[in-house]
Amino acid sequence: MVATDEVVIVQLGVDEAAAGLALSTEARWNQNEADWHFFLSRGIVYGVRDEPNIVEDMPLAPITLYSRYKADIENELFSIDDPAFTTVAVRNSTVSGFSPRMRLDLIISIFVRAALRRKLITIEGGNQLRPLIHMQDLVDFYVLLLRAEPEKIHRQAFNVSADNYKVIDVAKMVQERIPCEFAFAGFTDPRSYHVDTTKVERTLGYQPARTIESAIDEVQAALVDGRIDDEDPRCYNIRHMKTLVESGAAAASA
Repeated sequence: MVATDEVVIVQLGVDEAAAGLALSTEARWNQNEADWHFFLSRGIVYGVRDEPNIVEDMPLAPITLYSRYKADIENELFSIDDPAFTTVAVRNSTVSGFSPRMRLDLIISIFVRAALRRKLITIEGGNQLRPLIHMQDLVDFYVLLLRAEPEKIHRQAFNVSADNYKVIDVAKMVQERIPCEFAFAGFTDPRSYHVDTTKVERTLGYQPARTIESAIDEVQAALVDGRIDDEDPRCYNIRHMKTLVESGAAAASA
């Protein structure tokens, strides 16, 4: 492992999550070479829940391979009890807003693109709760962590979210800005949970500064003016991975 002052593991795909678990194990033997280890986990580690508010000390209940690896990596990192090696798990919400390397396979961008291109948003279910956050607010939180006192954050997990929204309400926010119709279908993703952000507000004084409505406006504007090429396979993780496999690039980089 390269010596550094801060270590941040970025979001992982399913195969990358296995590598992340190996990396976190390696970190156990190399913590003297780094001061910080931030794991960008996800709220998906909570799975399907009936509790009205999901707080960080509740047992995790991942329901997919991807989320199970997230939970396993958290557990591995938190087993490192070294005050000189700060470990933090950021259980962030689904991100939204414009990015130069745009993802169009997340709820806000899916709905905005569908409303613009098809004038129709297909809603699977509708009552599932989705915690959301503007990506710039999440970046601001990472910066806050780098500046935080280690004893406040060591071996801690933090829920980070702007708010919790029903899927149907997100669609309605898009419809208010882009005239479109709704079509309803059965859902294949049963995840639904209301995350509580009291801990991060109390411990670090963190509160998001941007609205989800502003994220919708950003994605709409970027699609309209051409800053987002919605035919680019890199905007869709699964499509991009298939392209890499078919081109042999994935094997070459392994």
